[in-house]
Amino acid sequence: MKQKDLFFGRPPKGTYYLLKKCIVLGLLLVAPFLKLQAQCNTLIWADEFNGTTIDATKWQSISGNGCPSLCGFGNAEAQRYDPNQATIVKEGNNSYLNIQAKYEPSAQFPQQPYASAKLTTEGKYAIKYGRIEARMKLSNGMGAWPAFWMLPAGGVGNWPYTGEIDIMEAKHRNPKSVDGTIHYDGGGYHYTGRSYTSPTDLSADFHVYAVEWAPNSIKWFIDGNLFHTATPNTTVNGGWPFNDNEFYIILNLAVGSLGTPYTSVNGAGVEPIPADFPAKLQVDYVRVYSGSFTYGVLGDAKVYHNETNKTYSINAIAGANYNWTVPAGASITSGQGTNTITVNWGTTGGDVAVVATVAGCDAKSYKLAVTTEVPLPVERIHEDFQSNRNIVYGLKTGVLTEAVANPSATGINTSPLVGKYVRNTSEKYDVLNIKNVTISNANDYVFGRKRISFDIYTSAPVGTKISMQLENSLVTTATNFPSGRHSGYKATTTVQNKWETVEFEFEKVIDANTSALTINTVVFLFESNSNSGATYYFDNLMTKAAPEKPIIATDILQNYDGVNKIIKGTTTGTYSVVGNPGSNSVNSSANVARYVRNVTEQYDVLFFNTQNTIEDAGLLKNQTKKIMIDVYTSAPVGTVVSLNLENSATSLPANFPVGRNSNYVAITTKQNQWETLTFYYNSSPDEGTSNLAINQMVLLFNSGSYTSDTYYFDNIRIGSTKLPDTFTPGVVYEDYQNTHNITFRDAIGTYTPNTPNPNASGINTSSNVGRYVRKATELYDNFSFNTTLNNIADFKGGTKKFAMDVYTSAPVGSIISWQAESSASIPSNFPVGRHSVYQAVVKQTNTWHTVIFTYASSPDASTADNEVNRFVFLFEPGTSSGNTYYFDNIRAVNLVSTDTPPNNNVNLALGKPTLASSEENATYTSAKATDGDATVTRWSSSFANASEWIYVDLQSNHNINRVVLKWEAAFATQYKVQISTDNVFTENETVSNQTASDGGTDDLTVSGTGRYIRILCTTKALPPYGYSLFEIEAYGSAAATAKIAMPSEEIESSATAFVLYPNPAINAIQLSIPENLNHKVITIYDNSGTLVLEKHLDAEVSESQIDISKLRRGIYIVNFRSDQKSWSKKLIKQ
Repeated sequence: MKQKDLFFGRPPKGTYYLLKKCIVLGLLLVAPFLKLQAQCNTLIWADEFNGTTIDATKWQSISGNGCPSLCGFGNAEAQRYDPNQATIVKEGNNSYLNIQAKYEPSAQFPQQPYASAKLTTEGKYAIKYGRIEARMKLSNGMGAWPAFWMLPAGGVGNWPYTGEIDIMEAKHRNPKSVDGTIHYDGGGYHYTGRSYTSPTDLSADFHVYAVEWAPNSIKWFIDGNLFHTATPNTTVNGGWPFNDNEFYIILNLAVGSLGTPYTSVNGAGVEPIPADFPAKLQVDYVRVYSGSFTYGVLGDAKVYHNETNKTYSINAIAGANYNWTVPAGASITSGQGTNTITVNWGTTGGDVAVVATVAGCDAKSYKLAVTTEVPLPVERIHEDFQSNRNIVYGLKTGVLTEAVANPSATGINTSPLVGKYVRNTSEKYDVLNIKNVTISNANDYVFGRKRISFDIYTSAPVGTKISMQLENSLVTTATNFPSGRHSGYKATTTVQNKWETVEFEFEKVIDANTSALTINTVVFLFESNSNSGATYYFDNLMTKAAPEKPIIATDILQNYDGVNKIIKGTTTGTYSVVGNPGSNSVNSSANVARYVRNVTEQYDVLFFNTQNTIEDAGLLKNQTKKIMIDVYTSAPVGTVVSLNLENSATSLPANFPVGRNSNYVAITTKQNQWETLTFYYNSSPDEGTSNLAINQMVLLFNSGSYTSDTYYFDNIRIGSTKLPDTFTPGVVYEDYQNTHNITFRDAIGTYTPNTPNPNASGINTSSNVGRYVRKATELYDNFSFNTTLNNIADFKGGTKKFAMDVYTSAPVGSIISWQAESSASIPSNFPVGRHSVYQAVVKQTNTWHTVIFTYASSPDASTADNEVNRFVFLFEPGTSSGNTYYFDNIRAVNLVSTDTPPNNNVNLALGKPTLASSEENATYTSAKATDGDATVTRWSSSFANASEWIYVDLQSNHNINRVVLKWEAAFATQYKVQISTDNVFTENETVSNQTASDGGTDDLTVSGTGRYIRILCTTKALPPYGYSLFEIEAYGSAAATAKIAMPSEEIESSATAFVLYPNPAINAIQLSIPENLNHKVITIYDNSGTLVLEKHLDAEVSESQIDISKLRRGIYIVNFRSDQKSWSKKLIKQ
């Protein structure tokens, strides 16, 4: 039998030993010369085990049972290690390393009655990137656990933060499968792996096991067959410590005990069988190759739309020719044909790829997947070593020099002064601590709502990693890692000795026990886990923040004045309904809730039964919807209010975190006055509780404390930033009549196709349907179909969704899961092969209705899209139900692009032309109001006139729903915002009239269509000075001519608001407009944004009735406009 080798087939057995020795010796002798052609694969280290003893220059032998630091090696293993159990054996002309495990009880090691051996190259040889392979014959015995694996070199600790690479693991008798796995930190311990199933017993003959390890990629092979690939895109939260360190090699034969997880069978631990021992692991050779594995494209994997001068490179390959390609819309501006290029991006992402060709070697292709996103506006500049010096430098182990001369005042940074930091060579984890960067909620940075960036210039190599940690310094010490370190972020350099801007992307949660609301320190680690002494110049440390998406529709759950969609449950404090303690513009309701916290309860709770008002918590997690509550309290400013969404059936006081789907937080900013708190997603204590199974809301005021403050609250509501999705029919997979695009595979319960329809009425009058009776004894009962689906990414991305018609007696709220899986999935190996999970919920009992499945999770991110070949259905997973389900029309539906609010992440005014009535001087020009700098540069008018204006030309008509003005100290107390299709502005084009601005940032909800936005200033805050604006921002979308842009709902709480009632309504609505306004018009739009009704109102009329009897049932937006004011409201037509 021939065995595959990287270059050669195995020769006849009689000459194998001699030829093997000659080949390896020859390769090692010429290796220095082969390295000149570095892309060619070159043998750089090997042990052929041709001697008579273990080569002590290459291997060290481990002794003992791991005690006292790690008894049983952390796995309750039944062996201790004895160097005498590793020997070189001869079989004819061949020689092998023989690791033998034998049953040999010892009084010294009563818990480890087996003796075996473990060899490592720690302290003798380590590698970062390459092909690492061994030719081995595996052991045979119940409990035997042979392994070929790698750990970080240099005494690097903190497993799993630094990673582990398992090249090959197997277990028990006559093994026919092996595992290839990585272990890492991805916000907690995680592993990603895959099994390879062999047609033959792997203990019967030798096979070659290998990994090819490259930047951002590890591939596993057996006998040259690729069976697993891992990248940062296939791990949990992108965890990937495998670019950071060299790793050393380990060979061992462990013995699993009853408590060893790896050697368990179907989840149950098993004892080894002494009669199966001695068992042996034989190794023919271990070899390491360099070559193409060492290379990868370096550069930013995430860029902003239309970002320019981004550098991408590959480490220079001797003798190579390079041919680069970039995605459509991007262009290579320099460097084609070299190892470094500069790219200008459009709005579309894709692969930056290069083919490197070297004479005498195979051409190799390397690529980096790059995504694009809209830019985040600057929120604040913390440090520029000139006018903005807002931070305090704390503990630092290197040498910091503030405000030194710029080493190269060119390119993106021409500032005369910058910061300089020289890394301490004696500190592997050199740190620079910074205070006074306000981090009110670290989860803003975890979820990308905010980012920190700075400009950097360094001689450190391209690809150098810079880490950032958000910490609570009241907890952290130099020796208590990870305590107090909430989360970690990373940036990577793409140039050398040249200024570039780096943004810190979320990498992982480090300490989940550190609250996101207690961060007081930002820590930078330059080249962490190294002894570098590199110098780093930095400048323009800033925070960028995504604008909030506007709320266009609001669903009131409880307002204590007539709306009671949720019901108060139990509480540990004192709850009552009382009169409003301090009516203001935020809340003028007559009645509100009063809650006095129980001083004896550290985790005081107030429960509400949500009664199916929260259909999908996933929309709250991703901020498509937001929970808002008006709050009035005597508690100090900065008090945290938490909100949990739970399933009451599983969430019990003593079983945290079970049943707690998600947690949200808000922080008070006022005391003894009403404010609206918006709750932002914080965490998922129990990811096993479905987003669709929420029936309980829990409020926790100042959780974790023993306080007795009083909280008034009102108007518990859910705001939506987009309209409900609508769908068109897609592909039908199975209709139990004519269409059969999936084939039944297997079932645990009882599946019956083509059964008579139990109630042929309503939406389903088919004669035949499918029927499934769930097996009550199986918590995770399931049945499956084979599929040839080739577009699963569309379902994960949400442009398509799965759907089916369902008829069942199961209770409303029962969960149905639809899983997309590969053939790697077997019952005992969760999560392997489970590409993605989609969930729906039963909404009606004993009635045909359609359920649409929403993407829930990706249990195994390493399962590729093209590996999906089966659908697996689970009715009521995790229960003991024996319910019967009838179903039909298993299908896909296509998402319709609805007129959702304009993309509120794109500042339409950024960089657009401007014009002003006057300018103070040549420094404070109108163009400075749209240059993207909201803290330094500004427009300032002359001082002479009481009235001044500035407008921005968007260069095409847009539907504008939001204008943000960032004022300098000389702001306008009274001004108007006007939107016009030309640059002749009239009073009728006023979309916002501000009469009492207090300066700072004015974030205005507006509704108007036009090309020009004018700010007309009429009253000065700081006479005799003029008016001064740091920045004008505008948000919306391009105006369409085919359809009128549907307005957004505007929330108006004042007593002079436009009032619409009743709502919901059946035949008519009554409108109340309490002001005398000119040119009053009512327009009503449906969900698609189509104008369905328009009515002009008399100027003197303050009450008007509108006939809506001819409108279909559904959701509408009612828009009131006049010359002076405008409002919009959501209307539900019943």
